[in-house]
Amino acid sequence: MPMKRFFCFALLFAFALNGQSQSEDKPALSKDPLTAEQLEVYATFLDGYLQDPKGQLNLADKTYPLQFSDMDKNGDCLNHLPLENLTEAGHAIHSFGQEITKGRKLVLVDAEKHKVKDPGDAIKNGKPVADAVSEGFASGYPSLSEIVFDKDHKHAAFKHGFHCGRLCGNGGTVLFEKTAHGWKEIKHSCSVWIS
Repeated sequence: MPMKRFFCFALLFAFALNGQSQSEDKPALSKDPLTAEQLEVYATFLDGYLQDPKGQLNLADKTYPLQFSDMDKNGDCLNHLPLENLTEAGHAIHSFGQEITKGRKLVLVDAEKHKVKDPGDAIKNGKPVADAVSEGFASGYPSLSEIVFDKDHKHAAFKHGFHCGRLCGNGGTVLFEKTAHGWKEIKHSCSVWIS
């Protein structure tokens, strides 16, 4: 009988620890709004991203936690920058408000609920490749990570990804520098991905 009681207690303890670690791993939505400086960097990126004025673009309505790859940390991209808010950026997320859409053909979407039209599925169902890819891109959306700045706030870095299906997407790490004319993307060897 005592062994059975011990086993039940151990099982309950394991479930409690598992639940606690899952809640600790989940990123927290920041109560603080994005700063004007963060919004300016995101806006500069999005303005470059929206060069093709054919239609509107969806945008994930929340950032995601920033985790740099080894290529980012050890390559030419970030190894020379003393970044300041890495821990916070790795555990928090922010919501975008309508201010990010002003003057831009952007629609904020909830990435957990938004349905993309996966080109692979459409092609499998007989849709011509060009039409399937076009619909996939139109329903897809970019998502942006949290931003980190260097100690002088002269550089900013974050990750981005465009999601349009299982084998439809791209993204990478971008680095920006503050100039007399505002923020400008620096073409460094940062990580990129394509699927």
